[in-house]
Amino acid sequence: MYFSNSSTPPNVSSGSKEGTETIALEAHELLGYPNPFSNAVNVVIPKSMGNCRVTVSDVNGLVLDTFNAAGEITLGEAYKAGVYSVSVTGNNETKQLKVVKY
Repeated sequence: MYFSNSSTPPNVSSGSKEGTETIALEAHELLGYPNPFSNAVNVVIPKSMGNCRVTVSDVNGLVLDTFNAAGEITLGEAYKAGVYSVSVTGNNETKQLKVVKY
């Protein structure tokens, strides 16, 4: 899991570049940024998962939102401060990401 206060995604590569934030991420990882967030969080769904079913739940397991998506999505604008679980299911696999709104 990757946490960042940046509003832009990290440069994704296996090497490093001076003056830029570089992180080695596998192509199959679910990425949320910025995390924690104050307004909205961007979630990047791996291309290998295709069109996915996205479910957002609060810390008590209450489902707040369910929708289909692919690629990069933005969510959380209407959520109260708290911890949320983003579950993404596609191509017979499920990935989860915890995000925090403050």
